[in-house]
Amino acid sequence: MSEKYFFKQEEFDELMVELKNLKGPIKSGIQKDISTARDQGDLKENAEYHASRERLSLLMTKIQDFENKLANSEVYDPKDRPKGKVFVGSAIIIENLDSGVLLEGEVVSMPLFKDDVVEISTKSPVGKAILGKSQGDKVTVKSERGTAHWLIKKVD
Repeated sequence: MSEKYFFKQEEFDELMVELKNLKGPIKSGIQKDISTARDQGDLKENAEYHASRERLSLLMTKIQDFENKLANSEVYDPKDRPKGKVFVGSAIIIENLDSGVLLEGEVVSMPLFKDDVVEISTKSPVGKAILGKSQGDKVTVKSERGTAHWLIKKVD
């Protein structure tokens, strides 16, 4: 069974635009580079040709990954999420009870690497531990770094 991803409508729309860009101008540019390099002659020792073919292969893998994630995604409205519980899209503040460090961010199923938001993936040890929990709950997180204790201070 495929993993499910959850996005707000605007996030889903941004990913669709990015996928269209990958499949269109970016792919076309790499294909032109391959054609140009091929026209230079001997392909055995043509580094530009081989580098372009490698870039195309990596791009095709990225496109396939995007398509799979989008095919297994669901668009949600943040207003429809239960109040007070941690779900994808929740804005949270959690405190590491061992170090006193506060972490403020948004719970996401797939990081989108936004500049203005700390994203806490549901695939991370902390994300898995807090999912479905409520404000005031304490969770224990075990990871390769050891064990940490967190308090969910705020859920929006």
